[in-house]
Amino acid sequence: MTRSRAARAAGVLVAVLAVVVVAPAAAATAAPGLLDKSDMPSGFLQVAPASAISGPTALVTEVASCTQRLQPVAGAQGGWLVQFTPSGAPNALPSVTEIVFTYSDPAAATASFSQRRASHLARLNCQTVQLVPSGAPSPSSPTTAIQYAKTKLRYTGIGKDWFAEQSTQSGTIPYTALTFRSGPYVVGLTFSSGPGALKAKTMRGLAAGARRRLRSPVSGP
Repeated sequence: MTRSRAARAAGVLVAVLAVVVVAPAAAATAAPGLLDKSDMPSGFLQVAPASAISGPTALVTEVASCTQRLQPVAGAQGGWLVQFTPSGAPNALPSVTEIVFTYSDPAAATASFSQRRASHLARLNCQTVQLVPSGAPSPSSPTTAIQYAKTKLRYTGIGKDWFAEQSTQSGTIPYTALTFRSGPYVVGLTFSSGPGALKAKTMRGLAAGARRRLRSPVSGP
């Protein structure tokens, strides 16, 4: 991948990850259990200490116009972000990014997860979605087109409330994004590809590990 192509690809991935990558701030709630270096494949390092997220946002997709924009995550009390990548990897790829949104109770988390799933289904229906900049007055000025497809990988050990999608756009950094709900949490895992991309078994294991590490009981609804 050339330097210019890598820059364009990284730009699209940053736009996707902007659903959670916002300025860290003091957390409204205590940090849930997060993945750490011991969960990762050999050679992966944590990029920085886990960060609290103030005012978490997520991509909301309109199926009629096939556009999406970042909007506040309804009901979320706060969020946490942690990221891992192999030591010395070119362009910091592949990478694993985990985001955990915290809610007051499982019912609030379920309602928010349902909204996230609706946007996921809209993206799969549209296949190509235009990302509208924050603050844009209308969908008439989209800046980034992102192509989506349903992933064939089936995840286990994370309960029944989950969905996953992957990028299919040529010239961008391939990634798989998994979202699942467990107790009062909604967890997002983004696996970006690159040389030495993670195998399906590893991705399943990291997903199950993320659920196990949540600090509150997850055996409820």
